[in-house]
Amino acid sequence: MDPSALKQYIKVAKKSKIQVADLCRDIADHTPHRDLVKMFQEKLRIKEDKYYRLLEDMIRDRKPPGKRRKESSQDHKPSYTPPISEYLEADAELECLTIPLCQEVFISKRCHDENFSDYETLFVGRDEKPNNVFRTLLQFDLDRIPDNCTVIKADLIISLCSNELPGRGLPIYLHPILTRWSADRVTWDDRPEIAREYWRSFVPGGVLDEICIDVLDYIRDYSECPNHGIMLCGTESKDGFIGIEAKECGPRQNAPYIRITMECEEEE
Repeated sequence: MDPSALKQYIKVAKKSKIQVADLCRDIADHTPHRDLVKMFQEKLRIKEDKYYRLLEDMIRDRKPPGKRRKESSQDHKPSYTPPISEYLEADAELECLTIPLCQEVFISKRCHDENFSDYETLFVGRDEKPNNVFRTLLQFDLDRIPDNCTVIKADLIISLCSNELPGRGLPIYLHPILTRWSADRVTWDDRPEIAREYWRSFVPGGVLDEICIDVLDYIRDYSECPNHGIMLCGTESKDGFIGIEAKECGPRQNAPYIRITMECEEEE
């Protein structure tokens, strides 16, 4: 396979959300060529052990399956091969991006027909009574992520201004929102539809500080879909809630945001 053709192949695979590591493994099994191995080294810089192991295997054995040569005494001479991470790190061109809020609001099951867009705090969880449940809706402009960049790390940063969770804490759940909503109008009764899948993060009780939540899988899965944001839900079967500083509000004005580390290819 021509290296330029492979480059386009990988680019299409990324946009189609095909695992590039699986693609490279398939190609390597049928076309074990030094030029291809070099290109894999240049293109696969996502910092996951499975990619490192894949590259190390490809460099260690470039012979097609079933055609390995027999070992000889010369094969056991000591030699040094730099670890994959060494040249991946050296070649990596990492960039950081901060994505601010588009809109945010919390909704209340107890006050099911009221809108709370003018509050300085966003609540998540349950306060004493089973029907006194709060959820927070957040939306970010994911279109800010350039098409030529691969996200390798993504964190949602929220600042807690109240924490009424029990001592050991409780998990909160992040559900992708599937339908449109407006912070100025949404209520519990007309809340948007959310996905069944979710990401979970544990929040300790009593802590008033920044909380960092890994949202890499959410960004990868939903950055190219219609983006309607995420809904934060607490453990609604138990008492305990948190308060999050809202956009341009609160004593420290620390609104939620997403912090992204990405690897970008040069535009051709």
